[in-house]
Amino acid sequence: MTIDAQAALRRIIEAYASTTRFCIICNYISKVIDPLASRCVKFRFSPISEQAQYDRLSNICKAEKVKLVGDNVIERLIQITEGDLRRSINTLQTCATFARERGISTDDIVSISGVVPENAVTKVN
Repeated sequence: MTIDAQAALRRIIEAYASTTRFCIICNYISKVIDPLASRCVKFRFSPISEQAQYDRLSNICKAEKVKLVGDNVIERLIQITEGDLRRSINTLQTCATFARERGISTDDIVSISGVVPENAVTKVN
């Protein structure tokens, strides 16, 4: 959210604090303006285990009938997204949109996520 949007949210919270509870979720508390952060109770959560992420992503693929090409697609997805399950799900959804018929490969994951492919790094070196 922009600084102006956060300031507007602060005014809304102040106006309705007696009757409403707000839940704000963010990845970086440093990007929340101080006047808004000071009105919040902060809960920090530890990263989700890789096995739990793998299980959830596998479950999503099964439920949505997403075809995976190769054995290590989900592992590569978890590695690229650095354990951020929300980002993993969003990347998986984007890949599924573009590769629904042929299936999702690790190359698709790398391409969609914006990570520089390892072979490109090797060429530069």
